[in-house]
Amino acid sequence: MLGRVPRCSGFKFFSEVSGSPYSVTYNNRSLLINGEPSLFASGVIHPPRFSGPAEWGPAFASAKNLGLNAIQLYIFANAHQPTKGDWIWSGNLNVTKFIAMAGEADLFVNLRIGG
Repeated sequence: MLGRVPRCSGFKFFSEVSGSPYSVTYNNRSLLINGEPSLFASGVIHPPRFSGPAEWGPAFASAKNLGLNAIQLYIFANAHQPTKGDWIWSGNLNVTKFIAMAGEADLFVNLRIGG
């Protein structure tokens, strides 16, 4: 399939470590999962641009069909805190649910905090 990432040494999916403790570290060449060099092919999904969590599943499936094993999740500070001290973490801003659903779709998440 066009765009599909070939399976190679170090290319893991979340299901390979899910359900047990695992460590993510790095060296001068790569990220390491449980001490093993790991390759991540990722795409970005912006939850605030969807009307709700029901739309995330098909987006995860599309990413998986492209051969991706990770999703980058960018936290839009201005969406989560529209006014100072007023935080929103529900609906399409529910980060916990997004990460859980990505795991269920067998994808790692690279969480990026925004300003």
